[in-house]
Amino acid sequence: MPASGRGVLVSDHDASTPEARRRLYWESIYRHWSLWRELYGNVHRVADGVYRSGQLTPPQLRRVFARHGIRTVINLRGPVRKCRLLALEVHLCAEQGVELIHFGLDSRGVPRPEAVRAAHALLNSVKGPLLIHCKSGADRAGLLSALVQHWRLGMPLERAARQLRFWPFLHFKLGRTGLIDHYFVQAQHYLRAHPEHDLLYWTEKVMDRAALEASFSSRAVFDLLVDRLLRRE
Repeated sequence: MPASGRGVLVSDHDASTPEARRRLYWESIYRHWSLWRELYGNVHRVADGVYRSGQLTPPQLRRVFARHGIRTVINLRGPVRKCRLLALEVHLCAEQGVELIHFGLDSRGVPRPEAVRAAHALLNSVKGPLLIHCKSGADRAGLLSALVQHWRLGMPLERAARQLRFWPFLHFKLGRTGLIDHYFVQAQHYLRAHPEHDLLYWTEKVMDRAALEASFSSRAVFDLLVDRLLRRE
């Protein structure tokens, strides 16, 4: 199951005072590429009342909350204790009355059937407008955004999977992160031949996750780029 939970994050960082929050913000700017995040938060519209992004800084979150009336945030990183920006996000969501849901997904593997089932239940229960984010807004945010478009809008998988693109989302499909694309491609093949079934049926009843992962080969240069240079999760 994905690492999940609602509300409070047990964090290694204290964000209880304005001074502590300012310190965490400036530490994140200098240590974790957050200056880049201030310039490009990877914020995009997915559907009416649904938006996606990377891990945003507090100023960015305030702007997105105000502009789109966000009521719920789904954090696809899960409860990451060491992340300064996530500690600040927890405080800001509580301050502004926005529900924060920690729903950890994997960006380096074929989605687990139990995670897809849990995502389906979650998307049917959350209150919008909704912001979905992971660390960079490229892979896990793309996965859940594709599921939003497929399940909520009835969009064919071929179109929904365009939420996993290099531009403007900065998703790399030739590294291990391409296993998410591989999942959608194989699902498309099955569902074309079996239109009486749906994505959940294929994922839970037909898909062989281990075999699917074994049939995918990533390129080392892209794994190096994503894991070491960009330091994605």
